[in-house]
Amino acid sequence: MSEEAWDALALPIQLAFFFHHSGAKRVVAMYPSPAGATESLLPLTDWERLAGANPCLAGMETDVEALLVKRCGAVPEYYIIPIDRCYDLNIASAKYLYALEGGEVPLLFLFSGSVFFTTPAGRLQTERVSWNAECVHRMPVRTWRNLMEQHYPNSGWLTLEREVFERLCAYKRRQGLATWEQAITQLLPPEAEELAERESSEATPLAPARQPLKAPAQEVPA
Repeated sequence: MSEEAWDALALPIQLAFFFHHSGAKRVVAMYPSPAGATESLLPLTDWERLAGANPCLAGMETDVEALLVKRCGAVPEYYIIPIDRCYDLNIASAKYLYALEGGEVPLLFLFSGSVFFTTPAGRLQTERVSWNAECVHRMPVRTWRNLMEQHYPNSGWLTLEREVFERLCAYKRRQGLATWEQAITQLLPPEAEELAERESSEATPLAPARQPLKAPAQEVPA
């Protein structure tokens, strides 16, 4: 994929996955964000041109397979993988990695599908990846925290069930609030901020990042 073709997709970061969405009846682009997997709201006007130049993309199974694009390294990487693997990284990031305070995270990468690469002559090639290909890596938690602070400074990860999100959205709209932070802060009891400040002063963060609030659960008004 050329730089021009990638820029035409108008995605905010250099990591995303694309799949055929049966409900939307179109190709959907998703990328990681502090809120988890986020759908791009921009129209993918150049996707058909890209698929025309790479027939294997048209063969992706709807709602099952996705094209994973990683362009944040020295060499761009492209994979066709099961779509659940794309969401797994977002879930692990939001619920597991953020909760760790130190040490290392043992990661096991299981590879399958297709890999795209450019030959020295500049031609795009594809090759199947064996189902038993794997790689083991122990990632320091500090690396993860520093990475999140660099790309998403002073941000936390939060994933909500659709019903809860819709109620929170309705509350935010009724109250005339401009941001999600304002909506959640208004719903938190006053003692929650005092508790968060006390825990923050007692804790020693591994990287300069805002400590998550630990407040009693409170129902969002319907």
